Amino acid sequence: MNQNEKTVERQAIKKQKEQQKEQILSGIIDNESKTYTFESDVSIGGERKTGTFTAQYMGVAARLRIGTIRAKLLDGAPAQSIDTLTDDIAYMIAYLQVALIKTPNWWNFDMLDDISDLRDVYMEVYNFVQSFRANNESNSNVGSGSNASSQENMED
Repeated sequence: MNQNEKTVERQAIKKQKEQQKEQILSGIIDNESKTYTFESDVSIGGERKTGTFTAQYMGVAARLRIGTIRAKLLDGAPAQSIDTLTDDIAYMIAYLQVALIKTPNWWNFDMLDDISDLRDVYMEVYNFVQSFRANNESNSNVGSGSNASSQENMED
């Protein structure tokens, strides 16, 4: 690959990352407190509801809380005995329990009807958290702040 092709590829990657950030900005981001407010439409108890959620950027201590909550949700079961879907659900719930600081009064993980709704809310928050990461193609795990966390286990 010649230098021009590399430059074009880097520009394409940069443009894609900018587009992802622009999608995040469709919500409201408060850079001072590193919070993000967005609306989501989910099915709760057989009813489709729309509500406003606020997430916070999470540092190292939050990573610990996520791991602890995830372990509690899995009730201490050995990792090799848990199927991937169950583990993913536990991770998403733990992640959102730590990241979401404001939810609609009807929001309840136990009442969610569809895993895809859980995943959609998780991805909205995950993309917000990732928007604080450095745009360094050589290391996608480099954070832009002193409390940056490691890359999440579940990206897609």
